[in-house]
Amino acid sequence: MGTIDSWSSIETIIRQRLDLNEVDRRYCAVCGRQGSSLSRCFGCQMVYYCGEEHQAEDWSEEHADKCAQLEWVALGELIQALPAHPPLPNLGDKWTAPLKEIHNWKHWFSI
Repeated sequence: MGTIDSWSSIETIIRQRLDLNEVDRRYCAVCGRQGSSLSRCFGCQMVYYCGEEHQAEDWSEEHADKCAQLEWVALGELIQALPAHPPLPNLGDKWTAPLKEIHNWKHWFSI
């Protein structure tokens, strides 16, 4: 049961981080309209439209060339939203072990 609880908390963190990214781009790419009735590009999941007309217009003018690239951007955002496990040490913190005692990455991350 602990694994399921852990995954639920990780999933919650990921969703919260991705939702923060969505706020800035939740508008129609053609007219700028905002609202809850927007639909997202099925391919890249990064661009929103207020209707099929605007989606078709953007596809023929610009989005068709960029959609595949934006899929990689979406994947990058997902990767960035993943929590570090174990948590990475703060760069400003001092190590608790001398450098000569650090034998591998696993040991370094455990500091």
